[in-house]
Amino acid sequence: MVLDILSLTYLLLEDVSLIFNILLFYVLLKHWQKAKNLSFVFLLSFSGIDIIISIIRIFSYSINLRTMSIGGSETLTISILSFLSSGFFLLFIDYFENKEISPFRLSFFTGLVGFFIAGRIVFRLHNEVRSLTIALVGTELYYSVYTFISMVPIFFNVTNFVVSYLVLRRCIEKLDDSTHEAQFKMLQLAAFFLYMFSYIFITIGNFLWDLGFMNELVNLLNNIIPIISNIVGIIVLWYIFSKDDLIEYWNEKIS
Repeated sequence: MVLDILSLTYLLLEDVSLIFNILLFYVLLKHWQKAKNLSFVFLLSFSGIDIIISIIRIFSYSINLRTMSIGGSETLTISILSFLSSGFFLLFIDYFENKEISPFRLSFFTGLVGFFIAGRIVFRLHNEVRSLTIALVGTELYYSVYTFISMVPIFFNVTNFVVSYLVLRRCIEKLDDSTHEAQFKMLQLAAFFLYMFSYIFITIGNFLWDLGFMNELVNLLNNIIPIISNIVGIIVLWYIFSKDDLIEYWNEKIS
């Protein structure tokens, strides 16, 4: 009974996430049709991939009524799509800062995503291949490498937040308009909820779990907080890009 309630809760949250992602995509599409700025293409890709992720999860929950996977336990498809979504957000921030894509950040993104995909595929090979590999390198090294590969998206998301925060802070320092300054700070807030908040919360939750403190509540929140955090980030982005005065400034800066 409790499992069914939790599964239905995840399904409802994914429905909310899908709705706001569609709203964000629609707003961004309207702006791109007017301005044709490449930055909106990156944001549209970011939002579009999130829409696909929500649809996949909703379909999965509707069919299987299973609980939400966390971090490295996500399916390979969702893990890759989440990685790509985060990468497009980084490219959007990079383009907004420099009016071009930095070769270093592009190679950083493509290199990490290529390493992650290759690593996950290798570790999903046939049981006989895994058994042979374990026999050659040992169980400890095998699972250490697997853990390292699973941590790559977390490293990338944290890096994404740090880069986004620093870029937007440099932009804020050049602003002389309090309204735009507030909107850029909201962009920083959106990046925080999208790429940082859930990791902080899960780390604290795992620490409380190890102490034996309210294990059931911690487990529940560790499952629900990541999707709620993502929804908050998407809502903030949707609100920001619904403001025409910011978009006018955006177009003027990038054009």
